[in-house]
Amino acid sequence: MVLAFVSLPIDQLTKSLSRDLYLIHEDDADTTIYQGKRQEVLSLGSDEAWLICNLTYVRNHGASWGIMKDLSDTVRPVLLVTFGLFFSMILLFTALSFQKNGESGVAFSLVLMVAGSLGNLMDRLRLGYVVDFITLKGQVWGRAWGLPSFNVADMIIVVALFCLITMLLRKNKSSQH
Repeated sequence: MVLAFVSLPIDQLTKSLSRDLYLIHEDDADTTIYQGKRQEVLSLGSDEAWLICNLTYVRNHGASWGIMKDLSDTVRPVLLVTFGLFFSMILLFTALSFQKNGESGVAFSLVLMVAGSLGNLMDRLRLGYVVDFITLKGQVWGRAWGLPSFNVADMIIVVALFCLITMLLRKNKSSQH
């Protein structure tokens, strides 16, 4: 459980560093996404297959992948904060239930998801948007792809979800035998 509590300050620290290192100047007129300078930190591959990881500063006023960013500035924050708090509470109560039943791995995954969610929720409450700063793009077999910018909280949520799915699949598989 310590990892869940440590992840929140790490998320906030990395977001603060991205702002300090990559934000060129503030632009109050921008209400969607602001991008500062971009720094390539990883570049692998050849002409056929490649992967690039950039660090930058992005203000995400919407939810994951910018969902809801087009809603009004009065409705969007209320919905995002309300949903964030609601689902975090559901995950936390579910984690406690799994912990009581001796399934600490599932409980831990759920608490990690809450920690990631709270990291982004803190941004929404403090700043009015979520700070994203990692961007991955690449090409495989002639097809280019790119992921929306993300942050440490998002990575924590994805890793926790992967662990949760893996544990539940293993549990389901073992109960069938």
